[in-house]
Amino acid sequence: MINFTTLNTATKHKLDQRQLVHISYNVHLLSSSVTALQVHFISTKKMSEMNTSLLNNNHQDAAETPPLKTRLLRLLTFFMLGTITWITTTALFAEASAFQLVVPEGSKIFTYIDTAMESGNIVPAFIFVACSSDATLRYYNTYMTYSVAFGSFFTALLLAMLWNTQVGGVSLFILIGAWCAGAVGSTSMLVLFNFAGRYGRDAVSALSVGIGACGLVTNSLGIIQGLPKLKDSSNGTTTNNTN
Repeated sequence: MINFTTLNTATKHKLDQRQLVHISYNVHLLSSSVTALQVHFISTKKMSEMNTSLLNNNHQDAAETPPLKTRLLRLLTFFMLGTITWITTTALFAEASAFQLVVPEGSKIFTYIDTAMESGNIVPAFIFVACSSDATLRYYNTYMTYSVAFGSFFTALLLAMLWNTQVGGVSLFILIGAWCAGAVGSTSMLVLFNFAGRYGRDAVSALSVGIGACGLVTNSLGIIQGLPKLKDSSNGTTTNNTN
């Protein structure tokens, strides 16, 4: 006689096993689908980030290539900015050949000018100590750039107006101008390159060319003023006095 209870139990056990296998298969399939979706999402996100990065680079490249007129104006501006750095320093040495003929120090004026200029290095040293962090130096960079430009203009004006004025037999204003020229030149090396760096590599290159052209500008102006003839006449006078 067939035991239906045993048969039903065995059949139920087989059905339960089939259901478990089916459920397990569905869970595995669902897990694979979720994993595939995750991979697809991550790949899509990475591709989106890459496309965004490429677009940003394209925008930056477009921003770094302004129209020709704008680029030339920028180059000229930073070239002129570069010339204000050491122009009063080179001007002093170019004009000192004329100064020595009328100032009480005579040829010693060259030594006094150089000493005063070197002492102007205390200004960038003080700024470097006061602005101990790069963030502070960058924050005040624009203000210091304007200060350098104003200082160069003030020094040139002081020397142009009062170079031949003596106080107590000393060419005081020449020495003050020399100190200001040294301070402006050395401070500009601390702040101007950081300022030009905001406007790209062309601005830094134009600034460097302007700095290198300071001596050319002042000596060209000296030739136009007739300094070589003045030197020749002073040498001739010295020779006659010696004879």
